[in-house]
Amino acid sequence: MSKQLQKQYQTVEDVKLSYSLQGKGSPVLLIHGWPQTQDAWRHLVSLLRADYTVITVDLPGIGGSDPSKKGYSKKNLAQYLHELIVVLGYKKIAVVGHDIGGQVAYAYARQFPEEVGAVAIIDVPIPGLPGWEEERAKWPRWHFAFHQQKDLPEILVRNNVADYLNYYFKGLSYNKQELSDAEVQPFISAYSNDSTLHAGFELYRAFEQDEVDNQGLFPKLKMPVLAISGEHSRIKNTLYDQLKEAAERLTGDVAPACGHYIPEENPDWLAKRIMKFVDFKY
Repeated sequence: MSKQLQKQYQTVEDVKLSYSLQGKGSPVLLIHGWPQTQDAWRHLVSLLRADYTVITVDLPGIGGSDPSKKGYSKKNLAQYLHELIVVLGYKKIAVVGHDIGGQVAYAYARQFPEEVGAVAIIDVPIPGLPGWEEERAKWPRWHFAFHQQKDLPEILVRNNVADYLNYYFKGLSYNKQELSDAEVQPFISAYSNDSTLHAGFELYRAFEQDEVDNQGLFPKLKMPVLAISGEHSRIKNTLYDQLKEAAERLTGDVAPACGHYIPEENPDWLAKRIMKFVDFKY
């Protein structure tokens, strides 16, 4: 695997979070998804840190971060990340989230709109927004239902973590060489820990609460919002269609020659797209 990020630790709301802070310039928070850790952003960090202060963090319960003490709804997870940003002293940031990290990014922008200069969400449907029920029911979206079962995923996956996670790394990627065994081994090691494995499934078990949190009449997001999907993703265009009613300044784009794991499959394109998008001053 490419060189992993150098980690620091900060306790917020009695939960120790593992994070990395590199670079200089306007701050950008990168939020990872499942089944990964903040090291999913290692390529992006190296490409962005010359122009931006790049912050990555393991979601509560994942990797080096303590388990959440208030559940795994994306609203609650966003609150932990917000407290970290406050402690680090930043008043306004750009937020970028991939996979379930994109759901957290949406929850962050929804709760703290005055503190988000721009938000980019990458290749994930958002619970509760239009089209969620249809998307959740699509074949082969079986893993949404499986991961939400109480205890069963842990029981069945615990002794087969490598095989199970590689089903996704290989099956959902287009540039499969970028998700080689060596590249994904740190993620497999992280999720081989029972605590991280459990927290990862809790991210899915919180979908019903996320759906409730995201429904209702909310003001549209006023900051620039970028919806990115992979050219070969199974959910191409889904996110953009969902966000049409949720964001005033919405832009969509498609990452070329990519499946789902865009930060690793085409980091050069993604870094340039984020730099073009994140153009706000303080």
